[in-house]
Amino acid sequence: MATCTECSAALEPQWRFCVRCGAMVDRVDPAATPSAIRPEPDAEPLAVAPLSLFLWGLGALLALIAIVAISVAVFVRS
Repeated sequence: MATCTECSAALEPQWRFCVRCGAMVDRVDPAATPSAIRPEPDAEPLAVAPLSLFLWGLGALLALIAIVAISVAVFVRS
């Protein structure tokens, strides 16, 4: 259980303020917070590389051109 950095009172995870001294809970020592609640320090959001995005878009464009070309060829033959 976390403790307040101002008065050392025990704090519940859902509390936003210490019930004894009124200090904000976000000022609680991170070492006292269980690791299940703490975010990972090196966790970064996943990002799509610009080259991958470009290649995906190029592939989609080529597939669309192929579908249109096949549709035109079928329409012309009939």
